[in-house]
Amino acid sequence: MDLTTVDIDSAPTLKMPRRTFTAEFKNKPIQQCQQPDTSVAKMAMQHQINANLLHKWITSVRINAPSIKEPA
Repeated sequence: MDLTTVDIDSAPTLKMPRRTFTAEFKNKPIQQCQQPDTSVAKMAMQHQINANLLHKWITSVRINAPSIKEPA
């Protein structure tokens, strides 16, 4: 029986382009997270983004506008 090996380094890789989000898109889930009984994870799933990314956006906004409260 003849085994064939594949050189992993020569296999082409397909990279997905990095997504970019407008300020308008970012503001929508950030504002929704300020509502009572709304979780960051739930908003992230609804907007098809990672919850950690949404947390980062919220933190960034809070640093620039300290009047923004912690997510509910």
